[in-house]
Amino acid sequence: LGELPEACEVLQRCADVGEAGEMDGRFWRTLGRVHFLMFEASGDLAHLEKAQAAYQEALRRIENMGNASVWFETARVYVRFGAFEGALEMLGKIVTQFPTFDRMNEVVFLSAVVLKHLQTYPQALAYFEHVLDDPPPPLGEDEVLFQIARTQELSGNGARARTAYRALYESRKRASKVGARSSFKAWLAASATFEEFGDAYAAAQEHLLAADAYSEAVARAVMPKAALWFSLALSCAAVRQLQKAVVCAQNALALEPDNAEVRVLLKRWALQEWSESFEVSHGPAS
Repeated sequence: LGELPEACEVLQRCADVGEAGEMDGRFWRTLGRVHFLMFEASGDLAHLEKAQAAYQEALRRIENMGNASVWFETARVYVRFGAFEGALEMLGKIVTQFPTFDRMNEVVFLSAVVLKHLQTYPQALAYFEHVLDDPPPPLGEDEVLFQIARTQELSGNGARARTAYRALYESRKRASKVGARSSFKAWLAASATFEEFGDAYAAAQEHLLAADAYSEAVARAVMPKAALWFSLALSCAAVRQLQKAVVCAQNALALEPDNAEVRVLLKRWALQEWSESFEVSHGPAS
């Protein structure tokens, strides 16, 4: 983490003691960014909540209202917060009001990710296909093609999903990423295939996609290993699916009772889940 925690603490202290109206758009954007980086590094949802609040303040400043990058950064925070409709609204604003934005492929891809999660499959599929030849780094064409196949599969179009999976299989085979003796049928049925893509999405901080891929890996495994359960738990927690994260971590701990990292995170997620459940039932503490 380097100097990031100290910088985050100093900036937050300035925000706490000063008047919000006195801080300019650059300050709030920077505060939002460092809190989001802290969240990605630590998984602490308190940082995500503060990132969202800071970016909301940033967008109230006139100097940021016409800045597509600030809108996009805020949309990414909203996605991780689970505010999907709000994120889509911001992404749509970028497409319509900033058509020459130099990160438009990322905007379209993130829109596809959210639409897929919301089960708006036809539009999600169109967006994934749009960025197939220009995938957002660090992802490549294979990771986008996998999403096209998954979206077809989830929409109930088995034949088109199979065609997309076969195209992906052939691509992986040409790149020597599939064993020479592995048939298409065996590759598609293998838990390891979906775990591999889950790892790629997790490394790119695309945790909605990672959670979906890991879930399929679990479903295809005869006996899912603790590491797979834990990977799924981490991605679920990263997008505030805390109840599922707790269940997956419990499954990992049952297989590896001495795993201290799983035990610590399980306690944290359980407390966060109970806290959020209490707020839903009783309202936030005054």
